[in-house]
Amino acid sequence: MKHKGRLVRWLGGLSTLGGTAALPLILAFNQISWGAPGTSAYQIYELLNRLMAVLLLLMSAGWLGLFLRWPPGYGRWAALLAFIGSLIMAAGTAAEFWLFTIQPYGETASLRNAAWGAFGVGGWMLILGATVLGVAAWRSRTWPRWCAILLMLAVPIDLVAYFIFDSPFIGTTVLTLVIAWQLIMDGKVTGEAGTAAS
Repeated sequence: MKHKGRLVRWLGGLSTLGGTAALPLILAFNQISWGAPGTSAYQIYELLNRLMAVLLLLMSAGWLGLFLRWPPGYGRWAALLAFIGSLIMAAGTAAEFWLFTIQPYGETASLRNAAWGAFGVGGWMLILGATVLGVAAWRSRTWPRWCAILLMLAVPIDLVAYFIFDSPFIGTTVLTLVIAWQLIMDGKVTGEAGTAAS
């Protein structure tokens, strides 16, 4: 159990690194415009997205750590859902900007659109998992209330980030930093969350 607790903290640290490094990238996205593949504007946009794919992969470590930490029950399944969703987001971004980056936007049958669609599906899996985790954390009373509330608000946080701040990455980053902080602060892997979280 002691080794597992150390692993959970380590995963939380990786996730914190990814989430913290994502913040300046998100700001950079707001300072640039993107153009058609091959243009100089697109090359900067492509580079930022390639870096974000790596950071999304790092952030997924926190959801894995949460899955390892949480006792059996619906909270653990929710952590697994969020982890799988975060991996799909990273894979979708990587596919779009490494494998299919020269394909033009707007073609309905393009693999680039499929990669973007996978990113979106992964994002919804992550925020659904985070919402259920928030309920489990609230009921278990082992996490600070603010952590549970932020997780329960995953859907509105993500929608505000996407439609108001025009970023598909802010919501994921905020939620990841919440769980990463908690994993670093409390990496215990026990059943202390009790039956309320099951």
